[in-house]
Amino acid sequence: MFKSTYISVFSLVLSHSLLSQSYFLNGNATANGNNCYSLTPNVAWQNGTVWNAQQVDLIEAFTLEFYMNFGSSDANGADGMVFVLQTVGPNAIGNAGGGMGFQGFNPSFGIEFDTFQNTEINDPVGDHVAFLTNGNVAHNNANNLAGPVQAISTQANIEDGQNHIVKIVWNPATQFVELYFDCVLRLSNQINLINSIFGGNPNVYWGFTGATGGMFNQQSVCLGDYLISNDIPDPICAGSSIQISSSGNPLGTFSWSPNSEISNTSIQNPVVSPSLTTLYTCTYTDLCSQQFTSNVTVQVENYPTIDAGTDTFFCSGSNIQLNAVSLESNLNISWTSSDGNIFSGGSGLTPIVEDSGTYTLNVSTQLAACNSSDEVFISEVPLPIIQLQSSVWLCPDETILLNAGQNWNSVEWITNELTSSISVDEPGNYAVTVSLDGCESTASVIVNAVEMPIIYLGPDIEICAGSATILSAGLIGAWSNGQAALNITIYNAGNFSFIYELQGCTAEDEIIVTAVVPPIFDLGPARRFCAGDTIFLEIPYDGIWSNNTIGSEAIFTSSGTVGVTVVNDVCSVSDQVELILQPEPVLDLGDDLIYCLGAPLTLGELDESIDSYLWNNEEITPTIEITQDGVYSVEVANECGNSMDSISVVFEECNYYIYVPNSFTPNKDGINDYWFVYADNLTKYEVFIYDRYGSAVYMSTNNFEPWTGEVSDGDFFVPNGVYIYQITFETNTGDAGEKRGTVTVLR
Repeated sequence: MFKSTYISVFSLVLSHSLLSQSYFLNGNATANGNNCYSLTPNVAWQNGTVWNAQQVDLIEAFTLEFYMNFGSSDANGADGMVFVLQTVGPNAIGNAGGGMGFQGFNPSFGIEFDTFQNTEINDPVGDHVAFLTNGNVAHNNANNLAGPVQAISTQANIEDGQNHIVKIVWNPATQFVELYFDCVLRLSNQINLINSIFGGNPNVYWGFTGATGGMFNQQSVCLGDYLISNDIPDPICAGSSIQISSSGNPLGTFSWSPNSEISNTSIQNPVVSPSLTTLYTCTYTDLCSQQFTSNVTVQVENYPTIDAGTDTFFCSGSNIQLNAVSLESNLNISWTSSDGNIFSGGSGLTPIVEDSGTYTLNVSTQLAACNSSDEVFISEVPLPIIQLQSSVWLCPDETILLNAGQNWNSVEWITNELTSSISVDEPGNYAVTVSLDGCESTASVIVNAVEMPIIYLGPDIEICAGSATILSAGLIGAWSNGQAALNITIYNAGNFSFIYELQGCTAEDEIIVTAVVPPIFDLGPARRFCAGDTIFLEIPYDGIWSNNTIGSEAIFTSSGTVGVTVVNDVCSVSDQVELILQPEPVLDLGDDLIYCLGAPLTLGELDESIDSYLWNNEEITPTIEITQDGVYSVEVANECGNSMDSISVVFEECNYYIYVPNSFTPNKDGINDYWFVYADNLTKYEVFIYDRYGSAVYMSTNNFEPWTGEVSDGDFFVPNGVYIYQITFETNTGDAGEKRGTVTVLR
């Protein structure tokens, strides 16, 4: 509620600390120094504004005191200044002339100090004041909230070059605005500033506008740096200092009591250093000689008395509870450590820590945060380290030694033995507890029984010399030949051992391998025979022949692969030989031919079953080339007989041409790599090439297409040898013909 004390009515809430207020200048406004500002110079058509940087909260009451100077020109002076509350911002500026820089602000509240009569807006004759809103300076509408009244009731002119004291009071409880001019109340009106003027927004900027028109004056205001002290000062610790303040204009007077433990009793914001909580009273006299009193209580708190406890130790792997003591309650407690770790309870007097280190107890009071600290050192004793394996293996029929180490204060095994080492011959879990320097450790070792398999390689064996056999152990282990495998293959006689290892335990066996010499014989190379002949085969051992004959010899009368197997103890030796039936020689020279004159003709073919050739022209080669008419015959023979064939050849003029090479060398050396049939005046052409067995290996209907030796529809080439070609054709005169011969492939 609105009180009569000055601190209540002078609570311009800009900050809760001691702040110097700053101002924004716009338009023609200038700073004159000592917190004085010219809104307009003594020049026509000027416009300036000065705004406080901090907004005022209309929920709080405030009182403002300042000096205003309206210039020295009365009859020709104009136009005046306005105290303004607005939400536009610290850079706002309105219209010059009769609007006094206030015109144009909406929403706004203004207290005008008008020094020129504008009859069109119902201005009175004398210099006057009025409450206005929304930037409207006319007195004949609803925006005129109070006034106008003469600024000084006893005189019409305030453009006298003098500084006039102006005081503005706002009481949000009663919603009254009061204006004092030269310490005389001139206007008072109840106005709902927050809701009616500013739409519910309590935070507004405050400052001054001023303007000139065709007539002018230098118009200025002097503003004090108001110190705000509504809040109770923060509590302080004993022996500390704090600055306190009283609301009011710095140009007024201040008197503080008591006068002890205070830096200056006659300034607005002295520094005090009370040893106990103290109530300070300030009497403030404003520029109008009105006195106000205000009280400031400085609360003093003492530093807490604490003890972090006695230095101690704990065993590694555990933790320890600290036991600090404090004589006060309701304290803020925290622990810090540069090298340790607070496990839990770090905000109490008995935290649990789990690392060695120096722990600092920090205790502060709730209000002034007066802090006391104390340290305690916690050392960590390492647990005894037992050098004991987690598990060991016990081989069959073996005893092992378990050793927990030396130099312990005490040792106790789960077997109740109190010695550092014990001997065990049974599987189980053996635990041991040792103590050293007040700390105990327990470790255990599991003794596992190893179940070893029985290794048996079998009885000693014989093998056939030069053959292989497989020795198997049934498990993967180490053989005497250096292999680590389940089975090994051996090719010679000897003693062979196998060792199997499991968890350091071993099992082994040995086998003797003896070599037996195998029988040696050879049936020889392939044999040829004629129809009706018999083949006699013999070896130096009895064996089983492929025709089921048993003995050292056998007789065969048909072709094929035959063999014999001889078994000698562990050796079984076999051999084979191919029996080839040699056919009687046959050579077919084909039908009689009429051949083109001038083109050589090849007769005959190479047949491996023929041993000799004899032509009637005394040639003995498999093939002959002829160029003349005649009857040609050949007699062929081998060891099984002979035969003869003949052919009549007539050469005559032809209207076509065919030349067939009798050999080529497809070895990709760039010389004679292709086989071409050279032909002319043919309308149809077809060539087949056959191997010695009569199988076609190549076919083409294009005599311009070369043969490279490949097999048609295949991805391989024919081997070296003699191949038979057969060419059928038609000439361009409709004659048909055939040409046969051989071509030899040589690489």
